[in-house]
Amino acid sequence: VLSGDGYSELLRAGFNRLSIGVQSFSPENLGFLGRIHTPEQAVESVKAARAAGFANISLDLIYGLPGRTEERWRRDLESALSLRPDHISCYELTLEPGTPIGERGRKASEGRCAGMFMAAHEILSREGFRHYEVSNYALPGFESLHNSAYWSRRPYAGAGPSAHGFTGAVRYWNTPDTARYIGLLERNSLPREGEEEITPAKALREEVMLGLRTSRGVSLSLLPEEGVRMLVKRGWLEIIGERAVPTPEGMLWSDWMARELTP
Repeated sequence: VLSGDGYSELLRAGFNRLSIGVQSFSPENLGFLGRIHTPEQAVESVKAARAAGFANISLDLIYGLPGRTEERWRRDLESALSLRPDHISCYELTLEPGTPIGERGRKASEGRCAGMFMAAHEILSREGFRHYEVSNYALPGFESLHNSAYWSRRPYAGAGPSAHGFTGAVRYWNTPDTARYIGLLERNSLPREGEEEITPAKALREEVMLGLRTSRGVSLSLLPEEGVRMLVKRGWLEIIGERAVPTPEGMLWSDWMARELTP
């Protein structure tokens, strides 16, 4: 937890947005996740940042822990809202191989995770947050510019070991070795570990897959009419102007829809 002076120093350095990894306001949940902070420290961090002058604060929460009820998840959401953040990210627990949680291999069922996803949509939408991407909610004007660049396939530079970049035609990634990274730069060489060409077919699949994760949706010109009609009938897509936009329930099926709608 930074002191008030620490947050003030960040502001003076030019930082204008904070994303704080609260994850949960339950000590039991934080223990399961292996987090070393307490709920009280999370609250203190948010209050100190706001008092220092940060006007754009995002909170990260995690749902889908094994044995946890939807009611407990709702309490986490209400606790987050009581801190009056401008943005909230709600991430479903992912079991990554090679991690302590991944090795345990335990999380909530798909049905329970879906219920928690819809509960977040219900509660946060009611409080004026826009569900603009599968996992992200923002008050008007506080959407993440950084992540939105990824979702709209805008070019970005990868700076630092293991960082990824995208030119629009090529996606590349830097060496993960810090010493090698520095050495290559000192020799005026790009520190790239590898790259892949983004073919037109791959670009189409990416545009559809990423668009179906967001409230922007996808241009109808890129999608097969029959497939769109089928998904509208299921209640997973709606047509807004010239775009197919996922419904809240449809966002649960965004990856499946992308596979169905692209070659």
